Amino acid sequence: RNNNNNEITKGKLNNGCETNFVRTLHQVRNPLRTIESLAVKFCVDGLDNNTVSESFLSYAGALFPTQHNFTDDSCIEAVGYFLYYYQNTMIEARSNNNNIIHNFYRIEDSTPCQIAELAGFYTTTDNKVTALYGPNQERISKLCSNADFEGNRVMEQKENKVNKDQVQLDWEDLRGGQHGSRQDSGSRDLEKKVQALF
Repeated sequence: RNNNNNEITKGKLNNGCETNFVRTLHQVRNPLRTIESLAVKFCVDGLDNNTVSESFLSYAGALFPTQHNFTDDSCIEAVGYFLYYYQNTMIEARSNNNNIIHNFYRIEDSTPCQIAELAGFYTTTDNKVTALYGPNQERISKLCSNADFEGNRVMEQKENKVNKDQVQLDWEDLRGGQHGSRQDSGSRDLEKKVQALF
């Protein structure tokens, strides 16, 4: 049986297939780097062409149908506003104390052991059993208690798999009038919203 008392039949739940983890974490990264990655993937023929991938517009519009009209944006604005609304939805899920998202970590400055601790791989704050197999829990706890263990070092990203120096943005790139923006020249709406995510 799982936490919701659903019957398990041949490795599958009768009432769905969602895995019930003890903790759910929200991984974040530098929002400008995230916008750069999204721009490489979804800005058709470059930043200044002003064409956004149809699949991205469909996805963003489906997730946030009333919050924003992404079809009115330049590509940088579309991916920037998407990031803003997505992250704020995750932040809200964390702050409502409803146990949807238990904590967050910033990938640029977190160690694997810190992430394991946030995920409840050692113990949980309410002393519940973690989702980890008991002997593995002991092993990870012992490894991470050693300050010299490599899991206590921030993992460096040595290579960006998608954005290999194709797009490099600065705060000014998020202002109105830049890269095909349809906002008033110099508007700082998107810039301020993304900066608030730091």
